[in-house]
Amino acid sequence: MTPQVRRFGPEVRFSAVRGPLTRGMVEGMPALPMGDPGILVSEIWPAASAEKAYSVGLVPHQSQVGDPLWKALNEATPASILIDLTNPDINRTFDLFSKCEMIVSTSLHGLIFADAYGIPNVWAAYRDIHPAEAFKFYDYFSSIRRRQFRRLEILHCNRNLTAISPELIDTSHFARVGEYKNRIAAAFPSHLKA
Repeated sequence: MTPQVRRFGPEVRFSAVRGPLTRGMVEGMPALPMGDPGILVSEIWPAASAEKAYSVGLVPHQSQVGDPLWKALNEATPASILIDLTNPDINRTFDLFSKCEMIVSTSLHGLIFADAYGIPNVWAAYRDIHPAEAFKFYDYFSSIRRRQFRRLEILHCNRNLTAISPELIDTSHFARVGEYKNRIAAAFPSHLKA
C-alpha cells in the first residue's frame, strides 16, 4: 500500500474517500466526500454500557494479534483489557470498546471505532505494519480535523499505558464526529442500503 495517483475507468464509481490525501490521489474527482465508514459502527452497535470498567483498551493491528508485547502491556497497565479486532464475536468487541476510558491502538480502525464511541484514543506504533502505513492515519486524521498526529512509540513491554502524556490525547475533533457520520451516511449509495 503505497500512495500514488490513479486514473480509473468510467465503470469505477467513488461515493467517498477516507480523507484529503486519498482524494488528491483519485484523479479528476476533487469534490468527493471524505470519511471512513468505520465511524458509523456506533450507529449499528450502540454502546452497551456507559459504565467504564477498564482504564485502557489495548487494540493491536490484526498482524500483531498474539504478539507477546501486547500481553505484557496488558499486564503492566492496571485495569486494562486487550481487544482483538479479529474476534468473530463483534458484539463483545464493541461492548469492550464502550467500557474503556481510553483506547491505545496500532490499528487505524481501533482509533476510528474509539472516535465513533467518543472514547479518547492514542495512536501507538510498534513495528511497521506495511510500507507507508502512516499515510492512512494522516488521511483519516485530516478528514476529521484531528489535531494530534504524533504516535506513541512503544519500545518496551513493561510500560504502564495509564501514564501516557496528556499532550498525546486530543479530543477536540469529537465535536465534529456527528457531522462526519452524517456526511458518510449521506454519501453511501442508496441502491446499496438495506
